[in-house]
Formats: sequence, C-alpha cells, structure tokens
Amino acid sequence: MMKQSVPLPLIANKSGREKGYTRKKLPEIFVENELGWLIQVGLLRREVDGQGITDSFRITPLGRRIITEFAQIGELFPKPTLWQKITNFFTRWLRIG
Repeated sequence: MMKQSVPLPLIANKSGREKGYTRKKLPEIFVENELGWLIQVGLLRREVDGQGITDSFRITPLGRRIITEFAQIGELFPKPTLWQKITNFFTRWLRIG
C-alpha cells in the first residue's frame, strides 16, 4: 500500500495470506471491517475514481509517516500493553471514546 492502492479481493481470502497482507485466510467481510477501522483512525483511505469510491485502499499521509518513522529507527511496531488492549476493545468494539 505504500506504492499503490490494493483492491479488497487481493487482501481477503487465500490471496491475502499468500501476498503477505494477512497472517491467515480471512473472509472479505471481515477484512473490510478491519480496513474500515484503519480508515476511521486515519491510516487508510478508499480509492476514488471518476465514478466514485472503489474497492481499493491506499495508505494516507499519516499512515505513511508512521511507517516511515518506525522504519528509520529500525524497530517493529511495539506490542500493545494489557491496558492498551483493553482501551482498544472499548474504543473500537463498543465505539466509545
């Protein structure tokens, strides 16, 4: 996604796992929900063409900046703490905060 937009069918199901977008085979509806969360927090956006919104996703400038900063310091994204996991549950799944 850093170089070009990626269509949903390439991320979902068997092809998503084979291409390294997911760790396991995930149904398209689940992938779309997960990508929707990344859109809400500002890391991804849907591609738009001349006829409207498409099924492709692209990284936003904010997402690009975060990935670039972690790449420059040579670290992987840190694992979340228990408190961060709990906060994420309430914020994401119950849509509060």
